[in-house]
Amino acid sequence: MNIVNKIIVISCVFYFPMWSSKTIHPIYWEELGKLDYFSYSYAAMAFIGSLAFIYPKVLASIGGKASLIAGFVFYAAGLMLRAYPLSTFLSVGSGILAGVGACLIGLCIKALINNIEGDTQQKAILWSNNSYTICQGVGILFSGWIVYLFAFVTAEPYLYASLIFAVLALTGIFSYKLFGQGNSDELGKHSDVDYMKFFSNNRSITLVVVASFFGIGVIQGFLLPLIPIFMNERGVEIQTISTILAASTVCGLLVQNLYAKIFAKEYAKYGLITICAIITILLAVFLSTLKGEDVVLTITIFGFLFMTLRSLVSFLIGVIEYQMVSKTDTIVLIGIIQSAFLSGDIIGGLLLPYVKNSDYLLDNSMVIPSVYFVLILLLSACVKKEYSISLVQNKK
Repeated sequence: MNIVNKIIVISCVFYFPMWSSKTIHPIYWEELGKLDYFSYSYAAMAFIGSLAFIYPKVLASIGGKASLIAGFVFYAAGLMLRAYPLSTFLSVGSGILAGVGACLIGLCIKALINNIEGDTQQKAILWSNNSYTICQGVGILFSGWIVYLFAFVTAEPYLYASLIFAVLALTGIFSYKLFGQGNSDELGKHSDVDYMKFFSNNRSITLVVVASFFGIGVIQGFLLPLIPIFMNERGVEIQTISTILAASTVCGLLVQNLYAKIFAKEYAKYGLITICAIITILLAVFLSTLKGEDVVLTITIFGFLFMTLRSLVSFLIGVIEYQMVSKTDTIVLIGIIQSAFLSGDIIGGLLLPYVKNSDYLLDNSMVIPSVYFVLILLLSACVKKEYSISLVQNKK
């Protein structure tokens, strides 16, 4: 089995139970009157995610295979505890365990991609994204049906469905068998992590990357949940909104695959700038239109286009993450990126109700899209010169 297929297997074993459980847990906990525990669990998981910069050290210390096994064990244990929302302690514990597991698994996937050379690397990034999107759709569908079927045989269908998803996550521990022994093992390639040396060698890039991803996290943290809310308030029916989001997910999948088929990874920097310029315009038009009347059709179209192209932006950001520093430093940088983004996402989530109740976003419809574009420009400027040189040589 080639390395891309191995990444697909690990991604699917991780993302499928993730999205299946994500769908039913809030409903399950709400039925039990424990929705506050649910928020504690996810807040704990987000906090653990914001500490992702420490996990490259773990990966270097215990090795890739051990990290992968530990990741699936922790993640499965977290999902198992979420089947029993009995106390604040268990809820917070479930978030901590699931957060540690998710960080380790995600970093192992990134480490595998980092060890790939040439255009195969872009293919691996693409199929990791594809796995995420496909598992999102299939997992959401599967979760509803398994609860429905369990309801015929038990009075606690959500409980047993939650346990099934935990068991599915636990099967991921066997994915280490995909990899060989010794130096030929893709997961065995790891070196010690020296944070001081990393910051000394990459001070400017680190500062720009942290600022950019923190800002992007803040914006996405409050903006993405607001888009369906704004659409609903302007008269778009809930079934239409769900259809738009589902259709944009499918179209986003198609667009990023089409892009990867046409362009090599050296073009990612320029593709990211171009697509983000388009998104900036779409988002500004979307926000400015919200203050008008009879705007259902307009905001539906622009909302759909924005959400579709956002998938392509996510893919392109995933590509340039591997083009900023040397291969030996990339995993450290990715840990820092995850910490910065998730920290921003937490702040954005906290700002959500204040932004929603304020008219600033709609009165100044160009501000947030422009800030988003500037942050993307800063990220693009961090791409190593060798990729631009490679692009020029390819043109010749």
